[in-house]
Amino acid sequence: MKMNDSTSSGFLSFPKFPQYDAASLAVAGDKHFQSSILYKVQFSRNIYLSKFKREMSLFQRWAYIVKEALDKSFSVAKFFCAIHVTNTYLFSTAMVQGPSMLPTFNLNGEIVLLDRISTRYGKVGPGDVIIVRSPETPRKVVTKRIIGMEGDTITYIVDPTNSDTTKTIVVPKGHVWVEGDNIYNTYDSRNFGPVPYGLLQGKVFWKIWPTSAFGSIGRRPQIGDPAFKVVEQ
Repeated sequence: MKMNDSTSSGFLSFPKFPQYDAASLAVAGDKHFQSSILYKVQFSRNIYLSKFKREMSLFQRWAYIVKEALDKSFSVAKFFCAIHVTNTYLFSTAMVQGPSMLPTFNLNGEIVLLDRISTRYGKVGPGDVIIVRSPETPRKVVTKRIIGMEGDTITYIVDPTNSDTTKTIVVPKGHVWVEGDNIYNTYDSRNFGPVPYGLLQGKVFWKIWPTSAFGSIGRRPQIGDPAFKVVEQ
């Protein structure tokens, strides 16, 4: 029986293998070269993206740190602004010491609360204890009690330690008359005259330290000054 070659028909046949010529080899070489280029481009792109992501991550971390720092700085600034506004326009504390306000305040000093709203809107009057800037020494503030407002006629003892000599004055417009509760050892309007209302810094309304003195201020104590009187016009 005669066998056919691979091109002959029959139930047995051998597979055909592709034949490569010079042109097909050139095309295959171009495809391989193109694949190599694409791989290098893709590899470089992946490296760049990875580096970009790392840099973005670092940038985001720094941005977060800066944002947190700014937020905390703004919070601190708001806190101090609130304190400043409160101390300037609402309430604040002050240390009262010295003999001029005995027996209302003790000699060693007491910490008190100031109401700054009352003086700002003219809600103070005779009998109120106030913090006032000294008309002679602007850097100094003193604690005194208001004795008379503008238009009041006041008769007072000029030097209660040495004589009973009295003097009468009318408080000018826009001024107040202030004195210390201890008339025998105080430097007040009897020395420097009426005080411009604008120098009033606040009204003392509560003692907060020491705890034994905690409480309201109270009214002017009896000081045994028979010549003292205030006549409202």
